[in-house]
Amino acid sequence: MKLQKLKTQRRNREEIKSVNLLSLSIIQYPKQSNSMNNKINSLQIPISKTINIKTDIEFNIDEILRQMINELFNEIMTSYKSNLQLFIDRSEVIQKHY
Repeated sequence: MKLQKLKTQRRNREEIKSVNLLSLSIIQYPKQSNSMNNKINSLQIPISKTINIKTDIEFNIDEILRQMINELFNEIMTSYKSNLQLFIDRSEVIQKHY
């Protein structure tokens, strides 16, 4: 009988503890929820800034690539014109001698 009484007391204490923890959880939930919302909001600002930075970088990279391609094209055309002029000059020299 005494053992049964001890078991019942222990079970009652555990139930009371569980109810207290649950009550505390329910009371603290709005605070935790508000805190989490604040954290989420604070993270969203850096995300939008990061997206803007990414867009800027992509634009800059595109501009750099265009510039490199244009420079390469200009070099090729300059070389072509130079070689063409050499060919024309030599052709004229050959024509004059023959």
